[in-house]
Amino acid sequence: MRIFYTGDLVTNDGSDTDGYGEPCEPGHGYEITNGWVDMTWSKNTVYENQDDVSADEWTPADGPMIDWAIRTIHERIGFVETETANYGTLYAREPNNDVFGAWGISYAAHIYDASESVVSAIVSGLAFVQKQFFANHRAPNPYLDGSDAFDLVDTGHLYR
Repeated sequence: MRIFYTGDLVTNDGSDTDGYGEPCEPGHGYEITNGWVDMTWSKNTVYENQDDVSADEWTPADGPMIDWAIRTIHERIGFVETETANYGTLYAREPNNDVFGAWGISYAAHIYDASESVVSAIVSGLAFVQKQFFANHRAPNPYLDGSDAFDLVDTGHLYR
């Protein structure tokens, strides 16, 4: 199994349009650059080509594959908001705003070389980790919709 990452980097360009070309307050414009992200090298740089980045790659020495994937994705992109189980794409809940010279970057993790049942187990594991976090910290879980299930939305988005 391999996990690649993509990001949408938002930078202030001082123009009069937003990242979608729509007018905005003069001087408060920004651009959005999307691409592949190398989490082992520069988490705040996007590359046009997937060949320019390294994947996180599971080996038997990493322990059980699903546990490794849950831990790795959670460490790399934090809490997960949405996923596309058919394609193995998981989207980060919050953008990383600790980016020099930019407003932030939103990440997505893309799972390759894994069956649909493995991806489903990873999604369930991430939901459990996140639910346990909020229970242990006695904080309301903003990622739940009021039901007792993790709120994942199928977005149908695919980068491959």
